[in-house]
Amino acid sequence: MSDHVYRLWWRWRAALTVGSLLLGYGAYVVPYGYWLTTRPVFGGALVNFLLALGSLYAFLYAWVYRVTLTDDTITVISVLGLVGRRYPTRIRLSRLQIAGIVRLPSAENPRIITLVPKSAASDTVSVYLRFVRTDEFFHQWCAMLPGLKPQPQQLKSG
Repeated sequence: MSDHVYRLWWRWRAALTVGSLLLGYGAYVVPYGYWLTTRPVFGGALVNFLLALGSLYAFLYAWVYRVTLTDDTITVISVLGLVGRRYPTRIRLSRLQIAGIVRLPSAENPRIITLVPKSAASDTVSVYLRFVRTDEFFHQWCAMLPGLKPQPQQLKSG
């Protein structure tokens, strides 16, 4: 069977793209205050760097993030791999590697689903359902996984 690829809803991609362009513009204009004076404002280089980094992250997230499902695997590709090992760019889990699924805030109306691997060495996979366009295949695939109770730290963050 073919792969099912899920990306961010177009409105979220558009909002992140426009926001990244505005942040990029702010990285150039705000620290140097060109509309007011030619002297640096807000400490210049550090603010410029942080705004440019935020702009780049938002743009890449909008266009790189995707979830791919096959009959027996899920793969999530994200930008967070730029930060370090704790957040890999690509996480792939087969059904056999998944202990279960946690639905937050509730099983009836989840906004976030987290796939918990059997091995502690593997990374968990979280999908924010408000941002990702899904279909019936996605929900059927997730329904075949055993449900797990959320841990207390998951309830606070959900």
